[in-house]
Amino acid sequence: MPAILVISDENEQKLEIALKLQELGYDVLEANNGHEGLDIIESIFPDAVITDLFLPSLDGIGIILQLTKSNPDLPIIIMGKAENAAYLKFAERLGASQVLCKPVNTRELEFAVTQVMLDDYRW
Repeated sequence: MPAILVISDENEQKLEIALKLQELGYDVLEANNGHEGLDIIESIFPDAVITDLFLPSLDGIGIILQLTKSNPDLPIIIMGKAENAAYLKFAERLGASQVLCKPVNTRELEFAVTQVMLDDYRW
C-alpha cells in the first residue's frame, strides 16, 4: 500500500488529512516539523509528502530544497494560506508538485494526491 508522509505542526489539520488519506487507501506517516519529516523520509521512503509551508525548525521551502536534491522524483504537495500565495508560487517553482490553500478542502486534497500518485510510477 502506498505511504504518504504528512508534515504539519497543526494536529487537527494533520488528523483530518490522515483520515482522508486512510479512507483513500494510503498508509499515513506523520511528522510535526521539517527535520522530523526528513528523518522519516531517510528511514522509510514514502511515496509522496504533504507539508505545511510554515513549520518550526525547517519550513516547507527548506523541505522542497532538500528533497529536490536528495529525492528529485518524490512528489511534494505543499499547503499554505491564501495570503501566502507568493510563497506558494515560489514553492511550486522550486519543485512542489501541487499546492493547496488552507484550510484544506478534502476534495482538493483527494485531487492533488491522485494527480501526484498517477504521475509517480514507483508503486
